[in-house]
Amino acid sequence: MSEAWPIPAESLIGRAVRVGAVEVATVTDLLATRGLAYVLGLEVRGRDGQRRFVPWVAAVVDRDAIRLASVFSLLSSSELALYLDQGRRIAERAAELTVEQDGVLARAPAGAGSGNGSAESTSRSTRSVQAAAKRSIP
Repeated sequence: MSEAWPIPAESLIGRAVRVGAVEVATVTDLLATRGLAYVLGLEVRGRDGQRRFVPWVAAVVDRDAIRLASVFSLLSSSELALYLDQGRRIAERAAELTVEQDGVLARAPAGAGSGNGSAESTSRSTRSVQAAAKRSIP
């Protein structure tokens, strides 16, 4: 069962990452573009203790877990480092942000800790984030 979008960014931290029925990792952080326009992917800790990266496009967000089609979606710690060079971790700001299914980040509506903010204000926030992202792309 899929989530109702947008979802609070903080709700993703701590979720299990599964391939089929097997839990392979836990989400420890989200990586976003430097301007906080989009989620690039998820930083996860594997069952082996290694930090890895899951690209946002490879993740299917369900109510109870992040689902991957293949373990090959778990990129190595060296690839995680490449994404960190291009983006930033957002766990410390996750309570302030919502995520759309396509990875667009927006400021959470006031009092939206449960993700039940107004669709109009979220849509307005999303449009302003998208406009800012377009202006910052050379």
